[in-house]
Amino acid sequence: MYITKSAPFGIVVYKYHGVSPFDYENGIEEGTVSNNYSLAFGNAMVELAETHEDLVAVTAAMPDGTGLTEFSKLYPNRFFD
Repeated sequence: MYITKSAPFGIVVYKYHGVSPFDYENGIEEGTVSNNYSLAFGNAMVELAETHEDLVAVTAAMPDGTGLTEFSKLYPNRFFD
């Protein structure tokens, strides 16, 4: 099952779930995060999936926030959103 979320045209909803550091005056994000728990988790899941064919990932409509976007692309039959 796939859930479609409604949002005004041009707004990327998932970006507002967790807020990165930003300039208060203009709202522009400051820098990028090179690594965090979600990225580490997602990378570990992809690595483990290479050797564990029974590994699946389940997320509640948050593949980006949980770091599972890459996993969902590489293993679409083992990803449940």
